[in-house]
Amino acid sequence: MCDIPVAETCWDGFLTQRYDFNFTLVTQGLKGYLWAFPCLINEVPHVNVGIYSLGNTRLSNADLQRLLAYDLARLKPQVSSPKFRAFPIYGYTPGRPLAAPHVVLVGDAAGAEPLMGEGISFALEYGKFAAQAILPTLRTRRWDFSEYSETFARSGLGKKLARLHMTACLFYGSTSRFWFALAARSRRLQSVGLKWYNGVEGWHQRSGWEAVRAVLQPRTG
Repeated sequence: MCDIPVAETCWDGFLTQRYDFNFTLVTQGLKGYLWAFPCLINEVPHVNVGIYSLGNTRLSNADLQRLLAYDLARLKPQVSSPKFRAFPIYGYTPGRPLAAPHVVLVGDAAGAEPLMGEGISFALEYGKFAAQAILPTLRTRRWDFSEYSETFARSGLGKKLARLHMTACLFYGSTSRFWFALAARSRRLQSVGLKWYNGVEGWHQRSGWEAVRAVLQPRTG
């Protein structure tokens, strides 16, 4: 990713407080998206432009930088060679051990949310879950954490991350065209998906079948 002063681009997203997500390059093998976010750096309006990709892709780091540079060109930046920064991130994978004797994984070490690469909010949730596992060991003095991984998988947080892993496989895999086309045509699916992702109206605690019914049920009134 890189940061460019808004005044040196043609991007109008800062004034409209817009966050741009571009998934069109999934058709070229990208397992992720490009973004353009408004931000302030030293009180100066900037646009933060970047690319997110899962690690299991055929695209190399050089390919990702090339795609980012190509997308950056549409903003017509006056900066000839912007300063790129890169950060490795690991996506959550169901069934992967999250603990060992004297070790408990949380945050990015345990796995960030794989669909969008969100890490901060999930890291806070990981921390609360890990605290609940660690506190009893202060009394029992058993530091094996043998039940941590399984207990996490059964928890609401574990189930949500598992569903996001499945969703990433659908949208970034061989069926991506179908799912993006479906999401583009169904406002209900968009609404339910966003509410579920953001934990609005308790959707993160509802079943997948309930989401299907909400999308398919006929309108009333």
